[in-house]
Amino acid sequence: MLFLGMATLLGACADMSDSTGGGAPGAYGARPVLGMTPAAVRKLLGEPALRRPEPPGDYWRYSLDGCALGLFLFKEQGASEEHVTYYDARSLVAGTDRCATWRARLGPPTAPGA
Repeated sequence: MLFLGMATLLGACADMSDSTGGGAPGAYGARPVLGMTPAAVRKLLGEPALRRPEPPGDYWRYSLDGCALGLFLFKEQGASEEHVTYYDARSLVAGTDRCATWRARLGPPTAPGA
């Protein structure tokens, strides 16, 4: 089971590179997570460790390299499906910032001007 989790994490890390140049600039080939559909998030990060309804949307939580990554997915008016509208990244290890790399890879947690 641990091997499967590590393989998923390594796959997500490998997929973070953006050789097409379509992602936002960044040291790790950042892909902004805001606006991603559930299918795109699963392709990038795999299945979340926790999924919880947060009406009118959903909350997905990932545990990545000592970082708790929470994604908030909502279906906005006129949209065909839910997408990430906000994310939160918190270190699981006191006194450290285990989320700096993930924040750099995923872009800002809110849309500009939000």
